[in-house]
Amino acid sequence: MIFGVALCFFGGTYVAAIAAAEAWRHMGWQRSYAEAKFVWDETQRVRQTSIEDDKVDADKNGIADVDELTPQQLAQVAARACTRPSYTHQ
Repeated sequence: MIFGVALCFFGGTYVAAIAAAEAWRHMGWQRSYAEAKFVWDETQRVRQTSIEDDKVDADKNGIADVDELTPQQLAQVAARACTRPSYTHQ
């Protein structure tokens, strides 16, 4: 309904906008959805790895190791989460 109301203000582009939306739905929706789902899944893996890593205190000094890391080291943790052997993108 919101899309339809917005199209009312664009005059002659109404038909073109509907045609473009239908073309994308028929030609690109499935691949776009698959790619977005892949990105979402990877984001969730990075998030889970971060949560697990936040709990680790390997040197037993009473401070979580994540609180002692530099931003560069935190980025490396996230990169390792995406390069696990189970990483498969098709």
